[in-house]
Amino acid sequence: MRDRRRRSATRAAALSLALSFASTQAEAAPLDGAHLSLWWAFAFLGLLASIGLGPLIAERLWHRHYGKIAFLWAAGLSLALGCASATKPRSRPSRTR
Repeated sequence: MRDRRRRSATRAAALSLALSFASTQAEAAPLDGAHLSLWWAFAFLGLLASIGLGPLIAERLWHRHYGKIAFLWAAGLSLALGCASATKPRSRPSRTR
């Protein structure tokens, strides 16, 4: 049993190390939060309200479907951000020598 845990820990550490080296090439899309309007906060506030009030208002529904509810909030925000970034023209990085 102890050997199995040690092998699992070693594999997890090796996987973490490999992923950390692989992620050095990744770069997040530029999203400047200062230029987002207040409307973008509603998805976050809706998620917080769902988490806070969902169990109080509809306990049985919430406990059966909380993952789906959170997914719907996240999918809605992702869709909105994707549409907003698709309509913006992309700026090319300046090349200085």
